[in-house]
Amino acid sequence: MALGSIFYSLILLQMALKKNKNAQVTLFVIIAILIAGSVGLIYYLQAKPSAVPAEFQAVENYFTECIKGKMQEGSALLGVQAGYINQPEFEKGSAYMPFSSQLDFFGNAVPYWFYISGNNIIRQQVPSLKEIEKQLASFLQEEVDKCDFSGFEAQGYSISKGKAKATVSIKDSVISADVDAGLVLGKGSTKAKIAKHKAEIKSKLGRFYNLALKIYNQEQSELFLENYTLDILHLYAPVSDVELSCAPKTWLKSQIQNDLQDAISANIASLKIKGSYYKLANANSKYFVVDNAENVNENINFFYSRAFPMRFEVAGENAEETAGGELLLAKPIGTQKGLGILGFCYVQYHFVYDVAFPVLVQVFDDREIFQFPVLVVISKNMPRNPILSEIPQQTETELCRHKTTPVKVSTFNSELKPVEADIKFTCFNEECDIGKTKINNDVAELNERFPQCVNGFVTASAGGYADAKLQLSTNQEGMAELILPKLYNLTLDINVGGVPLAKEEQAFITFDSKDEVKSMMFPAQKTVQLKESYYNISVQVFRQGSIDIASYKTTQCVKVPVKGIGGFFGMQREQCYDIELPAQTVTQIISGGGSTAEYITEDMLKNARKISLTASYIPLPKSVDELQDAYSVIEENSIDVSIV
Repeated sequence: MALGSIFYSLILLQMALKKNKNAQVTLFVIIAILIAGSVGLIYYLQAKPSAVPAEFQAVENYFTECIKGKMQEGSALLGVQAGYINQPEFEKGSAYMPFSSQLDFFGNAVPYWFYISGNNIIRQQVPSLKEIEKQLASFLQEEVDKCDFSGFEAQGYSISKGKAKATVSIKDSVISADVDAGLVLGKGSTKAKIAKHKAEIKSKLGRFYNLALKIYNQEQSELFLENYTLDILHLYAPVSDVELSCAPKTWLKSQIQNDLQDAISANIASLKIKGSYYKLANANSKYFVVDNAENVNENINFFYSRAFPMRFEVAGENAEETAGGELLLAKPIGTQKGLGILGFCYVQYHFVYDVAFPVLVQVFDDREIFQFPVLVVISKNMPRNPILSEIPQQTETELCRHKTTPVKVSTFNSELKPVEADIKFTCFNEECDIGKTKINNDVAELNERFPQCVNGFVTASAGGYADAKLQLSTNQEGMAELILPKLYNLTLDINVGGVPLAKEEQAFITFDSKDEVKSMMFPAQKTVQLKESYYNISVQVFRQGSIDIASYKTTQCVKVPVKGIGGFFGMQREQCYDIELPAQTVTQIISGGGSTAEYITEDMLKNARKISLTASYIPLPKSVDELQDAYSVIEENSIDVSIV
């Protein structure tokens, strides 16, 4: 009801009430109700978004659809990268524990939710739903600037927009976003400003994430992956046994590992979470069903690949390691001096395993997927200790709740221009979200309180930039200025001997800087993201071939009792056994490569589109000796680097 109509109604009421003075009290009540309704109407009209003029409806429709497209891109990225768009700081693995902070899933880096670092420290990096929403909002703010209005501008429209700001809400089946892009439209004499844009897409990202979190928490408390692995270990690898034999018993470590990897691959893929998304082949298949509190009706997949890194260590009690540690040898008991009277021999062995490998958990349907990797750990034939505390969707530690020290943070790029960045503070192993720097008067600043900590680290993260990190003690008021190196996308080109790689060839390339290592397999991966830094760059080229490694024979001799009465008196003779390592065939043969050290500046990267690495061929090895020599030659060879 318009305000004019309201006052007109009041006049009519007053005229009617003059005829009935007993109704004067009622008049005041009615007036109060109408005034209250008027105030509500005013607020409603102020809150209601202004209608888009018909001339600009097509532009608004396009922009809304563009926002939806960017939301779908960001949602897909969050799904395949374990809830991350901007990934956590990369941490290398080591020879002892060969797991970085990311799982290389056929060329795609997926951050672990649980892993053990190269220096044997347990790490968890599970994003909360709030953090996922913030990452998607930041992604939208960057990506909506790429919405192309040139088609409308060619039709005579004038279009401008400011720096976008976005908020995102992720629910079980929808994702909604509010985007303020300051869109100003004009055509002829008509102009309009459309500040806010609402967009919503259908997506199971929220449901898939919540289901993934439940599976993760169940694994952390029950260790069902470790328990299945122990069963596999006892079925497919020698663990403990006693066998009647007077001959030594031998095993190849590499063969044990190969058998175990094959068994893990097959058995882990058979696991199911109790639900309605599968049908059991038979009653025995119930063994592979993991019980849970609710029946799951989404597809769940557990995946392990032999291409994943693995820690595999085995040592034998009552066994010796020979042939450089490759061969495990258990000697018989009963052949030693003084034991011949037993009349039989036996071999007793007990092997102790340390095994660790990733499993990728996938929640999916025919349109979307959410996946995260966890490390499965067996230590000394036992599962690792469970982590009983669940990871909540909103995590704030005791340290982060007590922010008392004022700190001013400023963020720039290498040209000292302001860059808005998310700020986090790490004290020991606890990380706190602080906020985001905002551009004001050509400076990106954040004035916020930090938890007290000596020698903590401030980290700044922004899309299109590498993270910046600064050590800071927050036991007193301070400031931090961080410069974020810009990341540049380059097409990767590999040449060997002056020609591109042949179809049957592939190259393994590593860019090793002071704070991260980028490894990739060409031609499966053809782009690389680089920043200004000093890099050790290496290339190894492989082609299909065949080198037979001959079987290895050795002889093991032991003292055994002589037969008859002499054995009773401890007489012995030497009995020798031939031990043979079976022949093997190497099918991927190194055929070229080299390395170099290069400082790549931002000026070199600014206008570049491609980085070309040129290596040299070596004679194709045809024997084991030549293969060993080839790796030595590759280490000495240099490569040429061209950035254009």
